[in-house]
Order: sequence, then structure tokens, then C-alpha cells
Amino acid sequence: MAEKTAHAVSRLEALAKEMGQRAGSERVLNAYAFAHPFLEVTGDVTFAWMHLWRASIAAPKLAQKAGSLDREAVQKAAQNNKDAAFYAGQMESAKFFIHTLLTATCGKMDAILEGNTSVEDILDVSFGTK
Repeated sequence: MAEKTAHAVSRLEALAKEMGQRAGSERVLNAYAFAHPFLEVTGDVTFAWMHLWRASIAAPKLAQKAGSLDREAVQKAAQNNKDAAFYAGQMESAKFFIHTLLTATCGKMDAILEGNTSVEDILDVSFGTK
């Protein structure tokens, strides 16, 4: 999970630099067009980092409660201990977000980096105005 999150953080850093360059150039409208998706990916990467942080705290506590992080040991401990159940939930939530939703976020970053100009290119008359 740490590797995937670090990769996303690195990609976000590069994307932020690219967006800053666009905003300071003749491509400023393109930067504005992708401002909302950029905010979404920033939030997703931040949330992944927060999940990872919580998992890094939960893992040793869960291992202590269950005796190991083996799936069977965790399930058994979670049935009998509310703290173990909580820590197991933290681990699974982090795994889901980082392995599923963060992967989709990387696809959003690809789309932003592509910098499609359709929003800029649409004709005013396409909105029904003269």
C-alpha cells in the first residue's frame, strides 16, 4: 500500500507542476478547465495517505491482538475483541481505497496530463447563442 501511495504522491507532484506551467502560459484556459478534476485527485491522494497512516498505526496493534496479521488469526481475534475488529476494519478500508479507488485516481491524472482541449474548442454557437 505504501508503494502505491508513494507512486500517486509522486504523480500528483508532477501533475501540480504541469498545471502550474499551464496556468502561467497561453494554456491558462486549459488549466482552468481541469481545475476541478485536479482538486478531486488531490483529495483522493490525500485520503489515500490518510488511510495508509491509519493502517500503519493499526497493523502493529492488530498483530498484537491477533498474534499475527494472518487472515485466519485476524478473523478469529476480531470475533472476540472489539479493538481487533476495529483495527481489522482500518486495514481493509485502507486496502480497498488504495488498491481500487486510488488506481482510478491515477487514470484521472492521465486524463488531466493529456490536456484535451475540447472545453476550450467548443464554439459559442454550440450553446445556442449568437
